Amino acid sequence: MFKFIAIITLMTALLPPAFASDPTRPPEGLFAAPVPSQALKPEIRYQLQQIRITDNGASAVVNGELVREGDMVGSAKVISISANEVVLKIKQKQRVLSLINKTKRLSQ
Repeated sequence: MFKFIAIITLMTALLPPAFASDPTRPPEGLFAAPVPSQALKPEIRYQLQQIRITDNGASAVVNGELVREGDMVGSAKVISISANEVVLKIKQKQRVLSLINKTKRLSQ
């Protein structure tokens, strides 16, 4: 009987720690870590800072870069520049950047 108890004790002492852990815990690697999605990347914010229209054409400063129609700023293409706004094309969609602040005034 002593031999049997000694063998059982020795076997439990030599077992890997995985067998001694929480029996309700799922095995390692069963659930893979989520893969970061490309869609979760933060979108670049485009800020129109200045528009200049001369006899030579129009230019604008977007995110600190001087651009003309057809130029790229980040991943966006400058489609048009007018007196108050710049139109960008980002991933097949157009986005309008305006110098005019769109605020609502409350009447008093």
